[in-house]
Amino acid sequence: MADRRAALLNELEQAHAMAEEAAHEIALYEGALIPRTRESLSAARAEYGSGSGSFLDVLLAEQVLLKAELELERSRADYDIAIAQLQRWSGSPLPEPTQSLRNSE
Repeated sequence: MADRRAALLNELEQAHAMAEEAAHEIALYEGALIPRTRESLSAARAEYGSGSGSFLDVLLAEQVLLKAELELERSRADYDIAIAQLQRWSGSPLPEPTQSLRNSE
């Protein structure tokens, strides 16, 4: 019985850590990485439009933005999975996530 309790507590702690890590990643992507990659794409497009940049630079900037957006969605999925696990262990729904964690633009 004690082994089972320890295993359950460990799973609960892992789910909590996963939720915290995913929330941190979401904040990082939304607050810094994605805005910076959008600025980079905008600059690449402006340089291409003025003739001082290449189309390849635009494509690479778009690729970086898409990768960042994909990682943001993966972090959101990880967060949702962790919250579902925490709800399973607590036996009740948890409070709704903050707007910044659920903002899907």
